Amino acid sequence: MRDVVEILAEAGMPTAVAEPLDGGFSNETYRVTGGQVDAVLRLNGQQNDVLGLSRAGEAAAIRAAAGRGVAPQVLAAGEDYLLTALVPGALVTPEQSHEPRYIRELARVLTEVHALDGMDRRCEPFWLVRTYLDGARRLGVSMPDGLDGVLREVDAIEARAAARGDRNAYCHNDFYRFNIIADYGRLTVLDWELSGAGNLYFDLATRAPGRHARQPLARLHAVGHVVPRTPPGRPRHGA
Repeated sequence: MRDVVEILAEAGMPTAVAEPLDGGFSNETYRVTGGQVDAVLRLNGQQNDVLGLSRAGEAAAIRAAAGRGVAPQVLAAGEDYLLTALVPGALVTPEQSHEPRYIRELARVLTEVHALDGMDRRCEPFWLVRTYLDGARRLGVSMPDGLDGVLREVDAIEARAAARGDRNAYCHNDFYRFNIIADYGRLTVLDWELSGAGNLYFDLATRAPGRHARQPLARLHAVGHVVPRTPPGRPRHGA
């Protein structure tokens, strides 16, 4: 990774100061102060290189979502970094995520995300599962017992979704509360690294209640069993 001072100078904030932030599994993140605005700098890890997901496409999606009021402003971006304006507020709490006003706001935000159009970036949950596993195998990671049975179930869920004609749209694909900032009730979505066109019900499944809702297979089950068929004549978005 390049030096933070070099990146901030390139981004037009040569006198700014960066302090490391906790959190994140695949990237380094810093809070940036002393510039024109307070900001957050993310140094990109290798996850998207492995997945083949475009960083330029991610930045374009965040800019489009910011225009709809549901993502932070992009101040600067490159292949190895993303600089966004600091979002005021705090992460949505488990209690808030069950309050009716926040449920309504979450629904509004997802509606805006799924309305994003013209984004040349694809990331589907079924593809993502297989791609992560392929990467793990290349790294020599041992596969758990019973995986083949789980993957057959994933294949069956994907087939049901395709047979139903589920609608595709641009999706966030990581729509958990720890990626959502609340500021006086208004929500802003962070971490668009896995965003892309895919099955929109995956975003809905991440918000599904229940103690197993965070588990990937449970989310795929929600795609395969819970959601209704797309009404006839409704336009499809995304590839």
